[in-house]
Amino acid sequence: MIAVAGLNLGANHVSWYGWIFLGFAFLIIFPDEALDNIGERTGWAFDWRHVVWLETILIGLIIVAMILLKQVYPELRWFLPLIAIGFVAFIRGIVWFINRSVDDDL
Repeated sequence: MIAVAGLNLGANHVSWYGWIFLGFAFLIIFPDEALDNIGERTGWAFDWRHVVWLETILIGLIIVAMILLKQVYPELRWFLPLIAIGFVAFIRGIVWFINRSVDDDL
């Protein structure tokens, strides 16, 4: 129903599926923090294999979402998820650079 109504959420006319891709981007760029948060809440231990599985599953979900969304929204471009992932990666790069600069001063 929301897709039919064309509901836009947020500023600059970000579509509802744009927010989904942004959420996927945060999980792809910050998988260790997401798994650490889940581990703290559940008591489970996660290692690098879990990070690889999480990344694989999320990339698969993005591919499936794009295939399904292209059927409903033919004007949708294939590079939309790459923009969201690139935006979040850029932010993480800035944060990494700032943290590295602070750690070097100690």
